[in-house]
Amino acid sequence: MHFMSFFLLLALWRPRTLASLTTDATWSNVQQPIGPQRDVSTGDDTVILGAGVIGLASAYQLALAHQEAPNAASRPPGKITVIERAAHISPAASGQATGGLGDFGFASGVADLGVLSYRLFQEIASANGMKDFGFSESTIYRIVQDDFTGTPKPSESWGPSPPVQQPVSALPTWVQPKSHWTVQRMAETPHASHLYV
Repeated sequence: MHFMSFFLLLALWRPRTLASLTTDATWSNVQQPIGPQRDVSTGDDTVILGAGVIGLASAYQLALAHQEAPNAASRPPGKITVIERAAHISPAASGQATGGLGDFGFASGVADLGVLSYRLFQEIASANGMKDFGFSESTIYRIVQDDFTGTPKPSESWGPSPPVQQPVSALPTWVQPKSHWTVQRMAETPHASHLYV
């Protein structure tokens, strides 16, 4: 879930960002037949199916790669087309994210990818203005009732370091604390952030 939340937030990236790149990017929500292949010596065209987080992130990274390619000045980069059947971006699961991001909490098989993904997201937000992008660094707390007898979630090993006991007063002012709460900090800047709209 946390891994998906990170990627889902990429879907909220502003389309103007991709359009501002020198690559010829096209957005289409109309089903159209794909024309004949063109001569690859003039640049390879790419069609990406789906304007969710993976499709948009792929288009963005491809556009950046086109700009940074060694032959970028001598060879046109080709056209990147994102096709989405809905009338707007992120119409399905990608548009349902809560906005929490981090470089931790991933299963061991995808941990390196998760850390890389978070770093890339920070770079995208930074390049487009953190405030305009809706990106803010944050702290993640775990709150447990003092008389709780189960196993608290997330687990002790979930964050980038073990949980740290905090006073109830450490919570944001919008939280209505109870005296019988135990508060633990699970992660903080630079390991955690939030995307707001």
